[in-house]
Amino acid sequence: MRCALLGSDVGNSYSGILHGFLGQYRYELLSVDEAEARRLLLSEDYDGLNVTRPYKRLAARLCDELSETARQTGTVNTVVIRNGKRFGYNTDVIGMKYMLDEAGIVLKEKEALVLGTGATASTAEYVIRNAGGRVLGKVSRRGKLNYDTMRSLRPQVLINATPMGGYPYEDVCADYASVIPGLEGYAEVAYNPLCSAELFSAKKRAICAHGSVMLAAQAEASAALFENREFSGTAVREALYGLRKSLRNIVLVGMPGSGKTTIGRHISERSGMPFFDTDEEIRERTGLSASEWIERRGVEAFREEESRIVRELGNRVHGAVIATGGGVPTRRENIIELKHFGLIFYIEREVADLEKGGRPLSAGDLPRLFEERKSAYLACADAKERNADAAETAAAVLARYKEMLKEGEI
Repeated sequence: MRCALLGSDVGNSYSGILHGFLGQYRYELLSVDEAEARRLLLSEDYDGLNVTRPYKRLAARLCDELSETARQTGTVNTVVIRNGKRFGYNTDVIGMKYMLDEAGIVLKEKEALVLGTGATASTAEYVIRNAGGRVLGKVSRRGKLNYDTMRSLRPQVLINATPMGGYPYEDVCADYASVIPGLEGYAEVAYNPLCSAELFSAKKRAICAHGSVMLAAQAEASAALFENREFSGTAVREALYGLRKSLRNIVLVGMPGSGKTTIGRHISERSGMPFFDTDEEIRERTGLSASEWIERRGVEAFREEESRIVRELGNRVHGAVIATGGGVPTRRENIIELKHFGLIFYIEREVADLEKGGRPLSAGDLPRLFEERKSAYLACADAKERNADAAETAAAVLARYKEMLKEGEI
């Protein structure tokens, strides 16, 4: 059996990874223009197709038969070809409902606002109404209800059905959770990266749902249709765990000399995950150690170079361990980059026990430096571990990391 994902740009999709866990068929990613999308949808080149932006409405028009949800939303994201006929389904409805339920976002008797007016926005509108919620509207860039006029509304739930939050818009942040007072739930359908700047901000104020859960649930529903079996949802958690394990980094933050590098190497040895150290990356790329950078060019020049390295590692590296320099969390942009694919662990250690050799900033008033940075460490950390013994701390971090993968920590 041959199946595929059809869209204008699917190079960064995780669908291939998920269907590898979910189905017994060959699965391809096809980035095509509209003419080729139309040809493929009308051909019998594939037994099953998933359809993504911007061809979901095109798929609905070209199918011979539509499911009830596909008919009501006017959109199709799953096509099954049997005996020369095209059957269209909207498994995004299943995926979105699963995502919201999994996060604990309640729609019944709630007022909800949808960002976007495309095919996925229509799916969101359908899900909200069928759950007993009230749709305040769908927000567009230029319509009467736009990103300026929406500020007068007070939705309890906000569903972001736009590409914002996903690559290459992962660092766009309108901070809706603070713009909309009393927001209870925020969900974004974008899934790459695993935590966008918007989601990072919103999770401090509202219950949040991430699009990877929707993607996995709709993928399982699609796989069931491809293989002509019932959808149960039992494989979704396993597939999500596999996806997160392949993508999620362990990021270590903490004071200089707290043992992050040693602990990171222990974790790497235990798990087989590759290991990166931001200070070592700077040395390899520039020929200067962190201390040499600071002594020759100053702290600010070093911080700029460090941020460049963090940005590269935070987005290029997946399923790895990253030990960071002590000052990395003092810049918010660094944390956002590391959170894209990382779970952040704060490594605590008594100030008196911090190693000081070869660290210019540790030669001064360490207690004062610790007090200046402590709040930044705590604010960014998903978990913390005290370092009394590096090997034991590494084991504790690795165990907690696995638990967080299963829990779906954003």
